[in-house]
Amino acid sequence: MATPQLTKYAASTLPSLNDVLPLFSARVQKNNRNQSRFESRSGLVQTAEASQYTRKRWTVVGYLLTNTAKDSFEAFVEGRHGICIPFKWTDDTKETLHYVRFSESEIAFQRIKGPAWEVEFDIETAHPLEIDTEA
Repeated sequence: MATPQLTKYAASTLPSLNDVLPLFSARVQKNNRNQSRFESRSGLVQTAEASQYTRKRWTVVGYLLTNTAKDSFEAFVEGRHGICIPFKWTDDTKETLHYVRFSESEIAFQRIKGPAWEVEFDIETAHPLEIDTEA
């Protein structure tokens, strides 16, 4: 069986989530380390770490989106093909740039009042091998 080729994305060409979702809050959900746990019938437990890569995950909530902002955000999600194509995101609390992707393809909006919308979704770090920061 052939191994699929890894698609690399030029970091300089990736759009930023902050441009389409200016008013948001984010909280770290968890850091997923690539670890496995093995337990034998005798109760012996062994763990192994498969790689140095730790995937971070955040829950992001966008507030007070107008109908136009909602449409722009939906177009952004479509342009990323849901979970397929990564994008830039700056965590304003730490002023840290991350290369991330949506964790799920489906994103639901909730009407708050009148023309205001709210959206909540999860993002997770893209694998470093996918992002070409020198291009």
